[in-house]
Amino acid sequence: MDSLIGVFPREAPRETSSNAEVRLWEALREQLPDGWTAWHSTRVRPQFSLDGEIDFLLAVPGRGVILIEVKGGRIEVRDGRWFQNGHLLSKSPRDQGHAAIKKLTKQFRERFPSVSQPYIALASAFPETAFDAPPSNGDTQDAVLGKQDMTDLRGCLLALADSLLKPNETDIDAWRPAFHAIWGAEWTPDATLGGAATLALRRLATRDESQVNVLDAIGRNRRMCVLGGAGSGKSLLATEVARKWRTAGTEPIILCFTRALALRFRAHGFLASTVRELEAQIVSETGVAGDLGPVDQWSSDIWGRVPSLCLEALQRTAMRFDAMIVDEAQDLEDGDWDVVRALQEPRGRLWVFGDAAQAFWSSRGIPDDLQDVTFELPENHRNPGPLGAFARRYRAGTTDAEKAPKLPSGDEVRLVVTTSVESSVAHELQRLMDDGVEPGAIAVISLAGQSRTRIGAASRVGDFEVARADDDDADDFIVADTFLRFKGLERPYILVTELALGQESYGVRMHIALTRALVAAIVVCTESEAQADPMLVALRGR
Repeated sequence: MDSLIGVFPREAPRETSSNAEVRLWEALREQLPDGWTAWHSTRVRPQFSLDGEIDFLLAVPGRGVILIEVKGGRIEVRDGRWFQNGHLLSKSPRDQGHAAIKKLTKQFRERFPSVSQPYIALASAFPETAFDAPPSNGDTQDAVLGKQDMTDLRGCLLALADSLLKPNETDIDAWRPAFHAIWGAEWTPDATLGGAATLALRRLATRDESQVNVLDAIGRNRRMCVLGGAGSGKSLLATEVARKWRTAGTEPIILCFTRALALRFRAHGFLASTVRELEAQIVSETGVAGDLGPVDQWSSDIWGRVPSLCLEALQRTAMRFDAMIVDEAQDLEDGDWDVVRALQEPRGRLWVFGDAAQAFWSSRGIPDDLQDVTFELPENHRNPGPLGAFARRYRAGTTDAEKAPKLPSGDEVRLVVTTSVESSVAHELQRLMDDGVEPGAIAVISLAGQSRTRIGAASRVGDFEVARADDDDADDFIVADTFLRFKGLERPYILVTELALGQESYGVRMHIALTRALVAAIVVCTESEAQADPMLVALRGR
């Protein structure tokens, strides 16, 4: 139960207008006795009762619980009545505390009838009132802390426990978790990993209102360059643009860099293709290909000539488009952009979407003449905040742990260091599946290129059949593929692996892979791979 030792909340007190409560929380964080637990702001509402609030609860090993009622400002007793900053209190601090104990005891028994409840003692704290002698009221004897006690709070708390609580044999490992549950440490609407995946996919399927507002603001532009980081909603906005143009009577074509993303747009009913596939189709249909043979047998040299061959072919055909959308625009080569321009009707619409931070090739990018009218999407809608912040450090090219932002404190990013990567990946897949995650909510992403990856080319990982990102039935399977082929896509759970096979532009690869995750990313690597990455070293020591 070591995880329940210390002050809760860990990072900052719960929302409160009381500076005195904040002061006591800060003192407890620094001086809480070993083995104790302190909870700030516990709200209770037993059945058929009104709400009650407890400023602080302290669990004392081998003794019981101390409830502390906090009052700020200058506290004094005049003519037997309690005053705060000169104003008469409607109830004395002790009266409020006793009422809170009754509510807490009732709720504890309702929720944990089989757990033996420890004795709960009452104390008061006046962190902004200093005094040499405590109040003389009989019920406050040895039960009041003042401003002067904040500098030696540890010793004062130990003395308070000796005064208020007798040693006993109650099982703290049974009742401390019960109080922690009443305090309310965590609440996730979906109790399982599978539930979290379902919720994430539901959010993804719902049009984000801010994206629709963006389209309303910029939708009339004939040419537009939309820039945004991973998860900012570029593909979502591209889909909305295409829908709007279709509704207005113009059928757009959507061009992508990866086939998997083009297939996603096709699934929404749009005409979509990779740029190179469209170029190859035009070359083949016009006869310019000559005796190059079937497209699926073309060499890399031939594919390198395809843009120029397509430009030649376009002189023989009237194929043009009134409306074009280019997604993943940062990855197109100069020749591909020449083809895009040639395919556009003179007064046609052309919108491009891209993110320079995800550009894998430094020689590629969006031409300057297509960035005359630019709109930038500032927000990350895809990744949980801690995961997004962690991934952005790789994008910035600074992986120095000392300069890194605060590391994720939960399971948004998890590190698995192993001697057998494949078996550990299989184990993590099994763990996810056992907790209700569907295969279509998981992807295993290799940092390697397509010619070097092992996992990204396998038909099975452990006992699990896997698919490639651009397989027609990929939605029904765990996907195992490379970071580059999975660009533009996302899944709730992403396993990142084969780090050593992706050392060239490592930060870009890692950033792309991590930002595919809607819920969490799991990095599975060897000891040497972990040691080579300062961010993973810091994550491991979290």
